[in-house]
Amino acid sequence: AHAVPGVLDEMARFSANGVTTLYEGHAMEPVHVAMYQQLRAAGMLTMRVQVTHDVESVIFYPFEPLSLSDFDERLKVLAPQSLDTSDDLFRIAGMTISPGGPCFAGHFAMHETYADPFGRPTKGNRFVSLEKEESFVRFCAANGIRANICIGSYREHDDFLEIAERVVREHDFRDKAWILQHAITISPDHVRRYKALGFQVTTSVGFAWGKGAMYDERIGRHIWRDMVPLRRMLDAGLDVCGGSDWGPKSPWEQIALAQTHEIAGTDLRNDGPDQVVTRAESLAMWTTAAAKVLGWNQIGSIRPGNHADVIFVDRDPLTCDVDDLKNTRVHRTMLAGNVVHDDGVL
Repeated sequence: AHAVPGVLDEMARFSANGVTTLYEGHAMEPVHVAMYQQLRAAGMLTMRVQVTHDVESVIFYPFEPLSLSDFDERLKVLAPQSLDTSDDLFRIAGMTISPGGPCFAGHFAMHETYADPFGRPTKGNRFVSLEKEESFVRFCAANGIRANICIGSYREHDDFLEIAERVVREHDFRDKAWILQHAITISPDHVRRYKALGFQVTTSVGFAWGKGAMYDERIGRHIWRDMVPLRRMLDAGLDVCGGSDWGPKSPWEQIALAQTHEIAGTDLRNDGPDQVVTRAESLAMWTTAAAKVLGWNQIGSIRPGNHADVIFVDRDPLTCDVDDLKNTRVHRTMLAGNVVHDDGVL
């Protein structure tokens, strides 16, 4: 009863900020995918939407882990539904696995001990077993399915990369451009190995903005060197797409944060040599690079043959002052040539 009105309201809010495409690559049960399909059939989508099925979502309660045999059966059931890119507004492209959880609840999988919310020592948790993770990787590789891996912590990277590098020797998936999602912390070695495997990345500087102070308190500031290291990933040749997770929902604020790397609630900035990118690189993460990561060739830039997704703003986002960028006002947003937002100024 609340989901449809809520999604319609959120689409309108994002349209007012100039966002024309949404990637739902995490915590998507079949019922959520079906809701978007119904909105599309009813002509109610005001954004382009690309989704993946989460093969075992740990987000929703009560979470009761599937047996390995049930998990394998779910892979087989979801596989025929994992690719449909025939529609201009709604696409399904791949399947997602989310093995772990966030730091604030004490679930971030680390090799070192840190404090949970109650000050107790922990090294985090794994919600999806290594056996299931390997089954997922092997299934996607063998069946040509684009896999979306939602990973944030060091131990999760280590576990997954060990599996992926072993599987790639049997089923080379490096031309599939699988997606690494979140990558909240990622070491130079992890970046190199993901590049060798042909991965692309979606992340958000909001993870550092919204959680940086907590990571400092719980784990230690040494973790900041590997927190959302955009410069490191771009220098390694990875395609990186920006998102609004755990931070401001305005893309203009996010684009500014990719330069400033402010930590919310403090006067601190995590603006080390591995983090800061140029304005043009930051803007590309929300336009051309985003389209490339999604594999959606007709969006992300204005050129002949592309969809007429165009926004009109009140300043030049490439040249305005970084503090002014946050206040960018979108006068009009067009989706496929149709106006989906207009503030009446033009």
